[in-house]
Amino acid sequence: MANINLVNAAVACLTTYFVIGQVVVWIRRRRFARAHGCEPPLRLPQTERIIGFDLFNAMQAQTKAKTLLPTSLQWHRELGNTFTAVLLGQAITITIEPENIKAVLATQFHDFGIGKRDRGMGPLLGNGIFSSDGSRWEHSRVR
Repeated sequence: MANINLVNAAVACLTTYFVIGQVVVWIRRRRFARAHGCEPPLRLPQTERIIGFDLFNAMQAQTKAKTLLPTSLQWHRELGNTFTAVLLGQAITITIEPENIKAVLATQFHDFGIGKRDRGMGPLLGNGIFSSDGSRWEHSRVR
């Protein structure tokens, strides 16, 4: 009986942690958007928007079939230069808008963190502008 209560408590804690984390991210993004006059982007149609496992599976299949880039281009044609999706529990923003990319990589880089991107891109790109943050990023820009 104690094990069941412990499991229930753990599940409740994890659920609460996940929900609070999502609310905090939503509030931060909303404040940022309001402060910068951003319009809400369209959403990529997904069968479920909590975990985004369907999108993950679709992207895996597209990668294997070498159709991910054409599919992404089609999404941008349908939804515009910037749209959102949920991928493995994370809300993501996908953009090809030149001004957005310029803001993220140059003019407003202090407003954006790279998050976990350095783990995935670091081995490929090293400590350059696409895979570093803060002082490491500034140092790579000076070169």
